[in-house]
Amino acid sequence: MHNITIPDCGKNSSLTFTEKLREQFKGSHDLIIHHEWINDFLTAKLTKEQFNRLISQQAFCHDWLTSKI
Repeated sequence: MHNITIPDCGKNSSLTFTEKLREQFKGSHDLIIHHEWINDFLTAKLTKEQFNRLISQQAFCHDWLTSKI
């Protein structure tokens, strides 16, 4: 998603830039926010193994993204 252009950004001038982004990426945002792991993380229901896997994945993503800089 980081490399997708924002083609609809200039079409509706009554919305702010943030509102335009929110509207365009609502589907992706909802998939992330309402994911089972995120809900379990927020309610402290992740097992220790799941939590460690989540941290490992986040560390991998961080390392990969910083290597691109």
